[in-house]
Amino acid sequence: MSHSNIESLLEDCLSGDPSRQTPAILKLQDLKAYEAVPILVELLSSYESNIRGLAVQTLGWLGDEEIQTVGPALMKMLADSEELVRSEAVDALATLDYKQAIEAIKSLLRSDSNWIVRASAAEALGDLAEVGDSEVLAELELALNDPIEPVRAYSACAIGLLGTQEILPKLDVYFLSEESLDTKAEILAARYRLGVRNDLTELLKLLEGADDHLVCVILNILGDLVQRKVPVTLADDALQIRQILTGIAQSFPIHQGHAEKVIARLEAVELQLQLE
Repeated sequence: MSHSNIESLLEDCLSGDPSRQTPAILKLQDLKAYEAVPILVELLSSYESNIRGLAVQTLGWLGDEEIQTVGPALMKMLADSEELVRSEAVDALATLDYKQAIEAIKSLLRSDSNWIVRASAAEALGDLAEVGDSEVLAELELALNDPIEPVRAYSACAIGLLGTQEILPKLDVYFLSEESLDTKAEILAARYRLGVRNDLTELLKLLEGADDHLVCVILNILGDLVQRKVPVTLADDALQIRQILTGIAQSFPIHQGHAEKVIARLEAVELQLQLE
């Protein structure tokens, strides 16, 4: 797109008219128009929460080149009056790998009134913190007692990414007391990541009689296992995983495309591990 067209989009952003601002921000995001960053920062003070949210989201994708300005600006949005804006700010800071936000995000996980924000905080900590960070792990462990299931599930996943084998006994206790199959699946995946190889079999057993929702949850988990902190035994377990994914593709046509994508990624990881 020409410079003049981008200028026109920036003018729409400054118009104060949400009906013009919304498509302009989305288009600037699609165009990766980094020159829009200063105006997007201005829009963080919009009286329209959806405009603030869109600006936050777009800064997460475009703000890396001006992180010294964008990072602190997004930190302020963690206290926004709208929960979806706070959640978007958490996600954006994680996308930007802005580690200075860890303390504030820990606080949101502990005390934000909205479960979506708490779930986003748990997920973000899994991306931002260092493996073995005892303070972050302590907050995530507390969140395994959250009354809302997705918060517990995201916390379990983050523990799998950040934890060490020392936390395995505690995960076993949480698994036994957990009622949600979604969270049980995440705890099993976390334990598998941390070296309990048999828990992969237990995870896959949850597919027996599973409904569409649980199948989707486990597909997401398997997709994540072949993307981040890949378990050391994954190459040895690849055949078992591939057979299960093939079965899902055949039994659940609605999930066929998803299963095939995970299979393709699994095969790529297998090849990479064989070459190492």
